[in-house]
Amino acid sequence: MADAPGFNARYRWLTVLLLLGGWALRLHALGAKSLWYDELRQVEVAQRPLSQMSDLLIIHAARPLDYGLTHFWLAGLGPVDTANSRAEFWLRYPAALWGLLALAAFLPLARRWLRPIGRHPAAPLAALALFALAPPAVQYSQELRPYALFLLLAVLSAYALDRAWTLGRTRDWFTLGALAVLGALTHFFFALFVAAQGVFVAVAVVAAAVRRQPRWGDLLRFGLGAAAGGAALFVAARPAHLVLFAEQFLGALAEAPVAGLVSDTGLSVPVTTVVNADFIFNGVLPFFGGGVGWALAPFLALAALGLAAWARQSPARAAWGALWLLLAPALVIVYLQFRQQFFALRYILFALPIYLLLVSAGLVTLAKWLERRINVRANAAALLLGVLGLGLLQFGEVRHDYGVPKDDWRRVGAFLIANVRPGDMLGAPDVQAFIRFYAPDQPAVIVDSSERGPHEQALANGERFWFVWSDYTLAPVDATRAWVSALPSVTIDLDPRIRVVFIHPGRTQAEMLAEAQGFVIPPPTRP
Repeated sequence: MADAPGFNARYRWLTVLLLLGGWALRLHALGAKSLWYDELRQVEVAQRPLSQMSDLLIIHAARPLDYGLTHFWLAGLGPVDTANSRAEFWLRYPAALWGLLALAAFLPLARRWLRPIGRHPAAPLAALALFALAPPAVQYSQELRPYALFLLLAVLSAYALDRAWTLGRTRDWFTLGALAVLGALTHFFFALFVAAQGVFVAVAVVAAAVRRQPRWGDLLRFGLGAAAGGAALFVAARPAHLVLFAEQFLGALAEAPVAGLVSDTGLSVPVTTVVNADFIFNGVLPFFGGGVGWALAPFLALAALGLAAWARQSPARAAWGALWLLLAPALVIVYLQFRQQFFALRYILFALPIYLLLVSAGLVTLAKWLERRINVRANAAALLLGVLGLGLLQFGEVRHDYGVPKDDWRRVGAFLIANVRPGDMLGAPDVQAFIRFYAPDQPAVIVDSSERGPHEQALANGERFWFVWSDYTLAPVDATRAWVSALPSVTIDLDPRIRVVFIHPGRTQAEMLAEAQGFVIPPPTRP
């Protein structure tokens, strides 16, 4: 794409440095942490033959694109236990690559969105620097999960919509539709991002018709692309369930203004008591900005200033930006309230680009005001100091995230390899695949069940019995855990969420404890 007007060639070296810096942040210590629960679940599904993957994706409410890529990536990985960090690094590498591509794609988007505010060539680079340092963008570029790809597709989709609306070319609308398909194959909530786009396009087309500049063809083109994305939702999903959920959710939304939101189980859902000021200012916005408390203030002030500047200079972008930042995440949050399901901030990661664009627009607006009041140098100084200040806040969050440990399944695998011997039996309800991944050569027979009965049999038939207890499980394992807890045993805590219970039938608690004193306890994985 050609450079935006006023973008001077002397800034290209800075663009390269920012891209390299963002890439370095995403690659730093990429394999240092063990794969955690969700990442190992993705490995578990991706290891299966493609013909079996669809049913597992339905169970995990996952989408096939990133899991399919992981399936083929795993084929070239090799043994996991040859060297610490090697497997984790390469399994997470595609996410880091999507993160770099999202960063690169964000630059042309920033040029288009910031052009109406100010034509200073450094303005898009200020936005690029904030995106390079954005804690959630870095974090999810270091996880074997679909969210880095989710973010990349959101940036590309926003760019495609901007080009399609401003240029009106069929090929741009086709690109937007293709991205809707890819997004639907990556995450279910991409459909709600497309829904927010649809609201913007519909309103903008009606407004154009009122001005006697009809663009009904563009509405049709968008609708066809959105329909293709909707059709893609039915891949590796149960169509009847999707249709039922959609009908129930839309019906609940239609009745909510009168009766309040009623969940699909018939409960009245107090959305306003959950989605309140505390949730927004202490939960959602710090995820996008530089942290909680006073560090959030400059981000919010600049975002508000940026929205006001767009409202004056480019009302269409202001309207789409508000829908992107507010409506799309609100649909996700309300849907999860309706379904009475867990909400995680990564589900609204697609809102990160517009938040940083608003902050950047506010910074450019402030710099322009200083230029008028002082001189041209004040503009450049404001941009530089603003990016440095905000960037330091972001970098502090990134450094903190580097030091937060993940579930230490690598340590669990090393412990089992060092201490389990032939003739032992090993129970790991619902996490058997995790053990096979991190301890492929441990000699015990693994109980392929989460039920109590097969574990009782394993205890009776093995010389010794090991039980891996994970606080996170998908299948119900309470009965099996209760049975193990009642037995004389020794518990080895290897992680805050994972422990190994050791039982040697025929020995007393004291004898088992003495035996456990000789176990090799590997050091924890350090981020």
